[in-house]
Amino acid sequence: MDFRWGWGSDGRKVALASCEKVCAAREDGGLGIIDLRTFNLALLGKWVWWLGSDMGGLWKEIIVSKYGGWRSLREGGKDSKDSLWWKDLKEVWSLEG
Repeated sequence: MDFRWGWGSDGRKVALASCEKVCAAREDGGLGIIDLRTFNLALLGKWVWWLGSDMGGLWKEIIVSKYGGWRSLREGGKDSKDSLWWKDLKEVWSLEG
């Protein structure tokens, strides 16, 4: 990757690079930085899987009592009472089909 750093009449110059190049693997000429959008979708997908699994626990009981569990993810729609996290889980659920 060819970054251009330096000083100009307005001060330090900014280096611009596309997200695809920055997030590419080092072997492919990128910086190997994790794509946060993809990483976030993966973590939210793990929450959806965890809510649908048979594994129990205190956190699952709290989430089920507050939001209704994974079945309420299927209902769709955006309730104004839902947290941003729950709205994101609903979005991931709709992506998975």
